Amino acid sequence: MTSALAILQRARVMPVVTINRVEEAKPLADALEQGGIDVVEVTLRTDASLGALEELAKAGHPTRMLGAGTVLSAEQAQAAVAAGAEFLVSPGMVEEVHAYCRQHGVPYLPGIATVTEALSAAALGYDAVKVFPAGSVGGPRFLEALASVLPNLAVCPTGGINADNLADYARVANVVCVGGSWIVPQPEIRQGNFQEINKLSEKSLKVVQEAKRLA
Repeated sequence: MTSALAILQRARVMPVVTINRVEEAKPLADALEQGGIDVVEVTLRTDASLGALEELAKAGHPTRMLGAGTVLSAEQAQAAVAAGAEFLVSPGMVEEVHAYCRQHGVPYLPGIATVTEALSAAALGYDAVKVFPAGSVGGPRFLEALASVLPNLAVCPTGGINADNLADYARVANVVCVGGSWIVPQPEIRQGNFQEINKLSEKSLKVVQEAKRLA
């Protein structure tokens, strides 16, 4: 089984995608992949979410990895996996999602927002967590402080990250992937401007790679 850590290390940048129409899913994922991003988190926030996952899974792209985000219950976890999700993400540690993933061997990335929550996740055996909402809980400084006490816990910050502060997050030692919706802005999706999303993908990956090189 691929671990959540391995998925984050592969992704480096993970778009947090909200799909309002199923037909948006494939051209959006194609634009991301052409920009170098082949790991996609589709949030379960709309009626089209599960259909979008099914559409992408049905496309059968051999190198793309699909995740479901905002998973808040075991029922949602089961539905997302049935639709084609290969890993699950939550904004916090959801006990029933944790139990479902352990039982069924599904990689799970739980969210944390405090050192106590990070310690609890580590005690459960997690070597990677999502930090949410990263911008509101202290940003890169919080992540640096977290790394000082839990150096072996990899993190993927999301929430409040954009093109202007992306490099600041990427430079932090324990950050292996940076997630967010700035790469997939809703106006561009609605207008079908997938070329712009392709450009944002390429630019974001370059920023992260350069920040890590200089860190």
